[in-house]
Amino acid sequence: MLLEGPVHFACGDSIPTDSGSLVLQCPFSNARRLAVANTGGDMADPRAILDQARQGSIPENWRVFTKKRGKISGFFHGTSQDPDPLLVITPDGAIEYVSESKSLAIVNFCDVAKITLRVTASSFSDSTTVNLSVWLDLDYRDGRKGKWQAVSFKNDFQAIQDFIEAYATHKALRGG
Repeated sequence: MLLEGPVHFACGDSIPTDSGSLVLQCPFSNARRLAVANTGGDMADPRAILDQARQGSIPENWRVFTKKRGKISGFFHGTSQDPDPLLVITPDGAIEYVSESKSLAIVNFCDVAKITLRVTASSFSDSTTVNLSVWLDLDYRDGRKGKWQAVSFKNDFQAIQDFIEAYATHKALRGG
């Protein structure tokens, strides 16, 4: 079956083929490789994306945040032998690696219906400094609600900005 012109499909869409149909899956729906029909390739799973980012060979539309794990902090938390924390924001979602003892934090933009920027401010009465806490509230398509704030990059405003931009681009290009 040949589809002509620009054709857009969303996650979960059933796509007709000569031998029946296939359901389009999202790259972060689970933590294994997902076969992509008619491309002969695979979509990378979250660990593969992190590995690619660690090697430095990334597409220009990915945003990567990393920082060195402190020796003393790593020793006291039992993470001194773990790779450094890493956050990767792609056009399809965000993945954060904190340590081997913590699960990957994965946000698949296909699953998110809406994001809302949240900010709280605090200061001491004798200070002119204000501390901001910034995060995103996530409303999922299935009714769940969540909060996104990178653990290792807490209040990193550039990471939050890049997440918002990637989500907005995803939503504009893929509908929904």
